[in-house]
Amino acid sequence: MGTMDILPAFIAREDGMYELAFDWKIEVSFGVVEIKRGFVTDGASVPRMAWLFAGHPMESPRVYAALVHDWLYCAHVCDRRTADLIYKEVLERYRAKWRVWIEWKALDLFGQKAWDSHGVGDQDFARRHGAFERINTKKEQDK
Repeated sequence: MGTMDILPAFIAREDGMYELAFDWKIEVSFGVVEIKRGFVTDGASVPRMAWLFAGHPMESPRVYAALVHDWLYCAHVCDRRTADLIYKEVLERYRAKWRVWIEWKALDLFGQKAWDSHGVGDQDFARRHGAFERINTKKEQDK
């Protein structure tokens, strides 16, 4: 689909999380997702015992998809299925289809708990720390 103008950069925090170092945007099938500097992510939620096979949670290019996915899960600006499909879409730009399918299926099977864990407080937090209130859709861009 689209391309990124610049790759995201992160600042490692003492709590094991990573903070987005500058504003970042990526084009996906339904529009442009924009995330402001300061948004906090853990990268891909890969269990530590799976790192040997799957790779580190902040491994590039998986982290591009994980960043967008974490923001969508936190801000709830779309439904869970859409957020998971966007993760898959971004990852397909960089990974073999079989590997993408495994990661996407893991989200499908185990992502509900993470989706449900983000309530109104998390949505407010996401908006205060980088999440825009809306996603710039192609329709809005054409106006």
